[in-house]
Amino acid sequence: MLNKHHIKEYNTSLNRKGLKRICYAPYTSLRFSQSGNIISCCYNRGYILGKFPENTIKEVWNSKKLKALQKNIKKNNLNLGCEICKDRILGKTFTLTGSFHYDDLHYYYKSKYPAMLDFEISNTCNLECIMCTGENSSSIRANRENLTCLSPIYDSSFVEQLKEFITHIKEARFSGGEPFLNNLYYDIWELIIKLNPKAKITVSTNSTILNKKIKDLLDKGNFTIAVSIDSFTKSTYEKIRQNASFDSVVENMKYFYEYSIKHNKPFFINLCPMPYNWKEIPEIIKICNSKSIKLIFHTIVFPPKESLWALDSETLAEISNFYDDFEFIANSEIEFFNYSNFKNLKKQIKTWHSEAIEREKKINLLSSFSYEELLLAFQKHLGENNYDFYQQIMQLINDFDIKKRERIINKLFFFHKEALFSELIHNNTERLLIKLSMFDY
Repeated sequence: MLNKHHIKEYNTSLNRKGLKRICYAPYTSLRFSQSGNIISCCYNRGYILGKFPENTIKEVWNSKKLKALQKNIKKNNLNLGCEICKDRILGKTFTLTGSFHYDDLHYYYKSKYPAMLDFEISNTCNLECIMCTGENSSSIRANRENLTCLSPIYDSSFVEQLKEFITHIKEARFSGGEPFLNNLYYDIWELIIKLNPKAKITVSTNSTILNKKIKDLLDKGNFTIAVSIDSFTKSTYEKIRQNASFDSVVENMKYFYEYSIKHNKPFFINLCPMPYNWKEIPEIIKICNSKSIKLIFHTIVFPPKESLWALDSETLAEISNFYDDFEFIANSEIEFFNYSNFKNLKKQIKTWHSEAIEREKKINLLSSFSYEELLLAFQKHLGENNYDFYQQIMQLINDFDIKKRERIINKLFFFHKEALFSELIHNNTERLLIKLSMFDY
């Protein structure tokens, strides 16, 4: 549980004066995930409120599980799946917390209906980004993982259930795969435009798809666009966002940007800091500041080899020193937003650097263990209360050869335990095997 000092620091840093809850997601939001699981937000993936179609939206919104989460949040207890946000608050990387992104909804935390609906209901996507998996990209699932396509879970009955809720929402967010390739999203957008035209519709797109149908839709609805782009350099971009044409993406992004300016709406860029693009980030911030674009950083967890957190201490020290040489003047609200996000990214890099130093010390110790000693140490590392998770992991990797099992266990020692438990709860066997295999590198 966070103490008064932690809460005060968090509130002061983010100018949260007068806000009564550390997070408003459980009071104002429902998120529909591609697996059918219904959760409170995209950061708390382990605490599942219900599942479509087994549960209706109304049942989930009025469920005892949601009320239990709300009760915990009221007490500043972030132990029901909210551990990642708790760690970021304790680490003082405040703008990287998920809870921060729900503050705008605090006016509605006593409402009888959610103020925001968050959709990530399909993996339909035309790209094979190096930091993505088949869980979020149908192209990766077919071409990289050689698996059959996922059966759609959401259908017209889901859209019918949404009608009661859409009339009350202030915002709906759409991500997952490429939203503009998801036919069901068009039905939901048309429904929002018809029943609640003032509701904000936020779409996170890879900017590869733009046609007359999309342009006509944007002109009818209250849309805010966020483009996911990880580099403004053609070679780097196309190395990361495979199957995409940089020139085409930039041309489409220009249209989305000009649409936003014309309709006096904010325009966002989503960027994933990775080993391939970290040197470009200061320059990207300068460009975003000059164009009044809000820049949001997304932490890559899987696969570890494409993330920053898993880098060696020497490389993380290099990144940290490189970023320390850059300072940005914040004279506007957008510049302050971008600068704050960059400052928190720098803090996160320093935390990962400290963790890497400790990790490298332990690696030498673990290398001297026999396989049996390694398993005992890993079991102790997870904690006696989490023996079921240990057994689940061992059952999942049982068919791998012993060397691969050993490499995976060695890497799992240094992965965030709560994030690991969340994955074990949230995913089915097929997905877990794919993610655990990512630790063999």
